[in-house]
Amino acid sequence: MLIVGICAGPSGRAGRIALPPVQRLGLPVIVRLGETSIFEAYNSIVDEAIGLDDLTGLVLIHDDVELRDDRLVEKVHDGFRTADVLGVIGGVGLDRSMDWAEARQTFGWAVDDRRSRDFGPPPPGGVDSVDGIFLGLSPRACRELRFDAGHFDGFHGYDADICAQAKSRGLQVGLVHIDMHHHNGGRETDLVAYGRAEERWLAKWRPGVRPVRRRRKRLPERLIRAAGRRVTRSPGRAGARGNEPGGGSPGHGRSAPPGPRA
Repeated sequence: MLIVGICAGPSGRAGRIALPPVQRLGLPVIVRLGETSIFEAYNSIVDEAIGLDDLTGLVLIHDDVELRDDRLVEKVHDGFRTADVLGVIGGVGLDRSMDWAEARQTFGWAVDDRRSRDFGPPPPGGVDSVDGIFLGLSPRACRELRFDAGHFDGFHGYDADICAQAKSRGLQVGLVHIDMHHHNGGRETDLVAYGRAEERWLAKWRPGVRPVRRRRKRLPERLIRAAGRRVTRSPGRAGARGNEPGGGSPGHGRSAPPGPRA
């Protein structure tokens, strides 16, 4: 049984965006509301999911992610044949940053309110890190990995850290092509919180490496730097700022299959 976990904020986006398509697919859902740390929220979801005897995988998404793929279960299970941690977009070669978009090479496909990004299929050996808008964890990953709530706080770095953990344990990190839409509404990233998380990530995984200095409000998206990569603009929407994945405060609640457990 594939389970979907959602870290949701108080804005109601989960009920409007994330939950309906998951319920349409008939998948069990675990929702967390009111958390101050996505690390703790996701660990709580993993702990609950791993207690189920028939678990075949866990998909973790933000509350503003719309899963539109009718073949979601099939594609995720197929992805687990070669990787234990899955994303939809990611990179290879993280030198001075934990941001997959700043890797030496980027791969995958994703759509948000501002653009459709197509970097092509991933390499045979997988990737080093993925974007946390979609995280697939195999049963083995659920058993062996936990988000590092002791080293990090807030809502940044969880994706890069869980991927680095997986690689350090010999687990593969891969990409899967999922039809989904990230309704991010152009929300900006808190660079202070992001920078703090990146310093901790570099100290943990790249000792001695100094982080990249960022001056722009929005994180740099080096998305058009390789031949053959396509970035198609889509109409943007105004949105509120936020620190958590998706732009609002994630939270804590309970769960129940199928559908959200309240």
